[in-house]
Amino acid sequence: VGGGAWLLVQKYEHSPWQLGLVLALAAATTVTSSFHTTMYDQFKNLFLRLTHPSYREAEDVATAEERYRAERATQPFVIRVAWQIYLFYIRSQENYGRKFDPNAQRLARQFSFTERNAAIYRKYAGPAMRLWRDLFGFGSLVFGLAVSIGCDVIDYYLLFRLLVLNAVFYGYLRPAQRRASARAFEEMASAGSAMLS
Repeated sequence: VGGGAWLLVQKYEHSPWQLGLVLALAAATTVTSSFHTTMYDQFKNLFLRLTHPSYREAEDVATAEERYRAERATQPFVIRVAWQIYLFYIRSQENYGRKFDPNAQRLARQFSFTERNAAIYRKYAGPAMRLWRDLFGFGSLVFGLAVSIGCDVIDYYLLFRLLVLNAVFYGYLRPAQRRASARAFEEMASAGSAMLS
């Protein structure tokens, strides 16, 4: 992202108003892209948690804070700083995720992997997960940046991310994910799925 911004400065430095506009668009794209990758991370973790028996990557804020408190006295300064960044990230993810799809956090708190839960969640969230993976993951962002920088079209790529991907993110994917989570929650609850204690 920094390299792309530097190329934009080089490309538009002759015109202050164009440079200001392009940098404002780059900043807006960076912020909204962080929402995209943060929500992708959350829904990827939920999908894997409910559909794969051995998945253990994600942790909630309370678990992370408890782990940090238990380990911080013995950790060097750099690790404590890294912890603060991580805690900020997962708190932000949880807060934004609660607004983006309230039922996703209910699913994460109340259900764990069973074959039945996996089938239910795949049925409802599978199509959305494919779109999350293909368009909004960190790998998609980095690949798009690399190709657009290599082809010297970073400005067009930023517009694509800002206009087209935000339209897909808020206009299609958010309602689709909300529907999928609500339906999965309803079916898991009515099916008497194994509840977490």
